[in-house]
Amino acid sequence: MKNILLVSLVFAIIFILTTPSVLAQPFEPNSFTFFRDLVVVNNNESQTLGQGFTVNITIDHASLVSSGKALANGDDFRIVWGSFNATTHIELDRVNVTPFNTAITTIAFSVQADVAGGGTDTNYSLYYGNATSGTPPQDGSVVYDGAFAFYTFENNEVKDLVGTHDGTLNGTTSFIPNGELGGALVLDGSTGFSDINNPGIDFDFNVADNITIEMWINRSESHNGVLISRFDVSGSKGWSFAGTPTDNLEIILRASGANSLKVTSSGPSIKNNEWEHIIIHYNGTGVGSGIRMFINGNESVTVINEDNLAGNDFNTTKPVLIGVFDGLNFYNGSIDQLRISRNQPLKSHFITTQPRTTFSVENTTTPAVDIPPTFSQNQTNGTQAGTVVLHSLLWADDDGLDSFIFSFDNGSGTFVNDSSVSFGASPTSEWSNVSKSVPATIGLTIRWRVFANDTGGKNNASTIFTYTSTGAGSPAVSIDSPTNTTFTSVPIDLNVSADQTSSAWWLSLDSGPNITFTPNTTISPANGFHEITVFTNNTLGEEGQASVFFTVNVPAPVPEPTISGSPATIVLVIALMLGLVLILTLSRTDFTSIDSIIRVVITVFIIIAFVGIIISFTV
Repeated sequence: MKNILLVSLVFAIIFILTTPSVLAQPFEPNSFTFFRDLVVVNNNESQTLGQGFTVNITIDHASLVSSGKALANGDDFRIVWGSFNATTHIELDRVNVTPFNTAITTIAFSVQADVAGGGTDTNYSLYYGNATSGTPPQDGSVVYDGAFAFYTFENNEVKDLVGTHDGTLNGTTSFIPNGELGGALVLDGSTGFSDINNPGIDFDFNVADNITIEMWINRSESHNGVLISRFDVSGSKGWSFAGTPTDNLEIILRASGANSLKVTSSGPSIKNNEWEHIIIHYNGTGVGSGIRMFINGNESVTVINEDNLAGNDFNTTKPVLIGVFDGLNFYNGSIDQLRISRNQPLKSHFITTQPRTTFSVENTTTPAVDIPPTFSQNQTNGTQAGTVVLHSLLWADDDGLDSFIFSFDNGSGTFVNDSSVSFGASPTSEWSNVSKSVPATIGLTIRWRVFANDTGGKNNASTIFTYTSTGAGSPAVSIDSPTNTTFTSVPIDLNVSADQTSSAWWLSLDSGPNITFTPNTTISPANGFHEITVFTNNTLGEEGQASVFFTVNVPAPVPEPTISGSPATIVLVIALMLGLVLILTLSRTDFTSIDSIIRVVITVFIIIAFVGIIISFTV
């Protein structure tokens, strides 16, 4: 929800001019859930609201915290130069004048461009609703035009909004809520004052320093009440700024004894019971003519009473006192918006020509205006080529989210939009989650973005996010066989595996040529010591390999008994021998006997069979 917060930033709320300081890095509005347009209004028709002028906005921060829209510590409250629809957003330094998490939280910042009399400037925004936003820029010296101390007297305390020069209250003091701008310090004119016991080197003024003291006062009576001073006990060294019984201003700068400047204004006069803006400026020249005084923007005629500031400085070790001079000349009245600077020029629009009372302060809220959905925390669950990647983006919208469209270029350079997807039951915060298959190519630039709509019809497009497709890494190869041992027989099993899907396998034996194969297979290397290296590619072309050493020692076969000589010779010799046996057998055979004839026949058959066997062994 975006509310337009109309901030009436009056030309003379605080008389401060500064050269604006901006952050080096641009502001990213999409990391914040809520924002309001800030309208700077110059109610003075005749005066320009100058660049660098400090302005305040007041907002009910407690309500935002209780509704869960803002952090209680205010770290997510950011003042931005640039409206929501601007192309450039620059975050500005801001100071919380009053505490956060209250119904009247006041924040100060400086305007970045002149606003003409009676004009407005809509180029400002207030962002909030980011739990991880970190610490905001909050340099008080930037917000308050180079001042080293600034006091608004809010929250019933004398707190320095720039440095560490906080004051302690003494005597009869009080605070009122309706000072010139918010709260104001009230001193009773007899015992009340505040001392700054930690002035540090900032208040160690030298004769050559350029010094400006500015404040709003509302005197209760004409008297010589001291507004601010720092003197030693004897009054022989130090400085003071005071009013006089004749309704003028008086400044004293004293280096020692008579070595001092004392200058008094002689008109216009200070009025009692009215808020008056006063300035004293010393230009560091060491002479009375180097002092200028202003009342309600009008430069006073000055009277130089003492003009002999010899020496280097007018410092003391005593505290700085607001409303008194060493127990004397107590101030009776109110003080608001006390600003002290050193070595800062007195700029042209620092002094208004009209009193503060000619301006009004407006703080109104116009009807609500929707802010489009905001996004943050873009993430993917991986970047590996050839896999399914989840693309996630967190969306927020206080009216309720309606739907989103995921757009993906898949490494092609051309975006393709998916169909619209509902967020569900109008959540105020939800992820857009879309899974996409990434091409199996390493090194592709993948781009994606998301478009989202809320229930009020507002839409927003996310930033284009990118990532580069990566590989799965080299596959791990395992060789289960052969192992590092000695094999006494071949073939040998070649069993391999990989931890990823393989697209091809090949091997190299003893650094020989690569040979493709399909697992699992066998190899038959010769006897000896061998190294086999196995390679594989995954589906993305990434290579893995493994090697193993082994030995082959297959024994030589045992030879079978043989008869030497040529087959023909062997057969001839045996045939002759058997023939001889046959002749001897026949010569002794009685052919008249049947038995003898049978023995001859049997002998012949045996000889024939034996000759056949011999022939079979020799052929």
